[in-house]
Amino acid sequence: LDHLNVTSPVGRWNAVNNPDDVMIVQALLKVVSLVSDWEFTPDKLSEPHGRFDPKTEKGIMEFQKFAQNKLYGVQTSISQDGRVSPALGKRKWGTNWIWTIIALNDTAGLYLALKGYPVSHIEYISAVWEQVAEVLKRSSNGGKV
Repeated sequence: LDHLNVTSPVGRWNAVNNPDDVMIVQALLKVVSLVSDWEFTPDKLSEPHGRFDPKTEKGIMEFQKFAQNKLYGVQTSISQDGRVSPALGKRKWGTNWIWTIIALNDTAGLYLALKGYPVSHIEYISAVWEQVAEVLKRSSNGGKV
């Protein structure tokens, strides 16, 4: 299964906030808010534009809380640090920690499938946001893990 990845951290502290990476995170957050049972509604999030802004910051924090409390529980941990780091070639790090970028991908893909969408989350994002499709075309690995 392919996952979108970032090349450098996106977030509020010690993060590069590369515009292409920010756009990928914004698109994943938007898809999760559109198709899942996350109470953080799409209007609270920025459209994918590549600028790290307060809506994106809040979206990352709220997604991390949602993922920990509603998706992973006690079996797996997700950082509550407001930061999306690159997944370094694997789903988890440390003992039982899942990368936020992997959790975003898994959640977007799962809920699109559960809602009956006949495409992957990557295909959906590419179809809905042309600017994100351009980012994925530019990146050497299509932005994927």
